[in-house]
Amino acid sequence: MADKPSWHFPPRGWGLDVIQDLSNAHFRDAPIQKLVREVLQNSLDANDTDLAGPVEVDITECSVGAELIGGGQLRAHLEQCLSRAKREKRVKVQNLYEQAVRTLDAGEISCLKMVDSGTIGLKGPSWDALVLQEGSVQKSGEAPGGSNGVGKNAVLNVSDLRTVFYSTRYVEGRRGRVEKFQGKATLMDHPDPEEDKGNVQHVGFFSLREGKPVLTKQIPDFFRLPEVGTGVFVMGFNPKSANWLYEVTAAVIENFFYAVHHKELVVRVSDLSGRAVLVNHETLDSLFAKHSDREPAYHYYKAIRDLDSAQTEPIGKIGPLDVYVSIGSGPRRTAYINRNGMLITDSREPRVNPIAPRGKSLWPDYGAIVTPATARGDEWVRQMESTSHDSMSPRQCFEDKELRDAEKWLRETRAAVSHIIDDAAQVGRYGDTSNLNELATMFPDEFDPAAPGNRLLRTETSSPRMSHGLAVTSNEASGEDSDEHQGSRPNQDQKREEESEGEGQDKEIRESNRREGSNQGSGSQRGRRPRLARPRVVTTGPQVATIAFTPADGAQQAMTIGLTPAGSEWGQENPVQIVNAKVVSPQGQRVEVADGSIKLTPMSTERIVIEISTSDPISESAFRIG
Repeated sequence: MADKPSWHFPPRGWGLDVIQDLSNAHFRDAPIQKLVREVLQNSLDANDTDLAGPVEVDITECSVGAELIGGGQLRAHLEQCLSRAKREKRVKVQNLYEQAVRTLDAGEISCLKMVDSGTIGLKGPSWDALVLQEGSVQKSGEAPGGSNGVGKNAVLNVSDLRTVFYSTRYVEGRRGRVEKFQGKATLMDHPDPEEDKGNVQHVGFFSLREGKPVLTKQIPDFFRLPEVGTGVFVMGFNPKSANWLYEVTAAVIENFFYAVHHKELVVRVSDLSGRAVLVNHETLDSLFAKHSDREPAYHYYKAIRDLDSAQTEPIGKIGPLDVYVSIGSGPRRTAYINRNGMLITDSREPRVNPIAPRGKSLWPDYGAIVTPATARGDEWVRQMESTSHDSMSPRQCFEDKELRDAEKWLRETRAAVSHIIDDAAQVGRYGDTSNLNELATMFPDEFDPAAPGNRLLRTETSSPRMSHGLAVTSNEASGEDSDEHQGSRPNQDQKREEESEGEGQDKEIRESNRREGSNQGSGSQRGRRPRLARPRVVTTGPQVATIAFTPADGAQQAMTIGLTPAGSEWGQENPVQIVNAKVVSPQGQRVEVADGSIKLTPMSTERIVIEISTSDPISESAFRIG
């Protein structure tokens, strides 16, 4: 009589007593998104490069009878876990197992079925790493995306039974077609419900004797795959979401738009009600329109859809990088995407996104995407990924000389990406008046401001009066656009300060105008000078400069902008004569030059960047605009 699959929990012996397995803790804050990221990344890792088509993944909600998954045996183990939790008064653990027992008692078990094709399946060590091992990475493919071997546990956060089944089909040499099937439950150490021989371990397997997988014809039809690939079946599926199909679709387009756009991935999602969504390169635009809350990812998608990439020179073991930059709109962030086509991070924080350059005030709104040009470079960067693959740090894996090399190459990467954004934004670099490489050695390392001796330096510029031009007060990190710390929206305290400052400036302007009007006679009228937020002036040539500002009074307010030498007398006697002006951004903005100043009416409240030429040399002076 053939051996039938059943549940086997090995004896604990004198090993660790596991109450709660925390291998899924990294994925609890966003269970659906991180489940999708891990499963699709695994499928892309196993891409069959001999096939011309994309990797295809079907994510389907269905149900299965409890008897098909050894429900009677599994329930006995769950009851033992529940009894122990009650006995030891572990309330949260008790709630978990009460829900698990109720789920099994329903008879029909909700299941999330995720099956891929266009892949090579799970051969040998890859199967063991997924099903039997913890902290092990054995992946096929040119540049596998996983780095810790615990991402597979993301499925536990959406399983009331904390149980998952795996099935795979592949072709192996003389053996030809091979099919494997096995289940895995991650519970807690508990008394053996069948024999009075002490406790069993917290992990058990639905398998043949001695943990051997079920093969070919012994696999229930529900779990058998129609073609080469891998299936993951989450039992007791509980998405903890009112609209999990929407969340799954959003997670796919937000994290894998690069792979989908390049026809490397197709995903189909369907629920029990019959609703279905197809995600491929043809549906991306319409799906992003329906998921407007994924706006940052949409900006990145538009950049790789509409623009050609620039490429950096090879940098250490990182190698060359492909960089896409959109100018005029975007979240003012730099996203890193691995070779699988998955978004890892677009944070502004250097501790979790060390390849992102620090923002510049002269950059207009933009979106930048960085991806390694070689598999070798991708593999090197992958070592920096966190367990949940949503941040990077060289301190994850590197030590001593390797760490120093890593930080050096990352600095070079940031500089290279920054130069590409400069070029895309048409922000010029002139001469060597300010040697940034030399200045960099005089300031704290931005990569580790918490290190001994490093302190975040801040500069403060205050203007005591408003007699000519624009007075500006700022308090921001040295060399850093305030957006890099605050985002595009100021907090409430800042907003109140800005409003108060604006009111004070308006009052001062009105008082100044009143005095000037009384001196010049009642027939003289002078208009209020424009209020500008975050004005900047950078000289880029002997008689060339780039100016940038945000209209503080909003759009459709005509204004005249001049350039004035800075100094104790505010340069009242020697205003700079502007002879030419060209708008860098936003597109469509018009300006004209008259009487040595710029005249314009802002189309919107977007930041305005203008390149100007002057009649006299300006490269040795400092200036203010207003």
